[in-house]
Amino acid sequence: MDVDFWFVSEGEIDGLPALIRAREMLPEAVRPASHTKLLTIVWDYEGDSVSGMPSSEEAQEMGDFEELIVPALEKDDVSALFAVVTHDGRRYWRFYCRDKESTQLSITNALGPEGDLPIDLEMDDDPEWSALSQILEDVEQAH
Repeated sequence: MDVDFWFVSEGEIDGLPALIRAREMLPEAVRPASHTKLLTIVWDYEGDSVSGMPSSEEAQEMGDFEELIVPALEKDDVSALFAVVTHDGRRYWRFYCRDKESTQLSITNALGPEGDLPIDLEMDDDPEWSALSQILEDVEQAH
């Protein structure tokens, strides 16, 4: 059985509070050669006008969403979540994915065809996993 370790980093990015939660290691089946697509799910929230952090109600809504979407996307190693960043009125979930089609199917199955949530989805090529490197740099910058 694989052990799943995460770390949390609190600090500032561009003078505003930031919370970064990231995996220490991705599952064995998720590698740069097989998971070259970077999926970013962005949830814009109102939050606190000074800190840019979500209210407890917004945090709960985003937590409920995460509990729904992550198992669906990680089923059969279609994707793997590697980081969650909360900063300046936005929460970002970052995944490495095998391909666009299976990822879209997983999302549709989890949310339904009309998934009425305040989210935007972006998918890019990232065969070098540079987004993961950037997260690690952000963790360094946050301190």
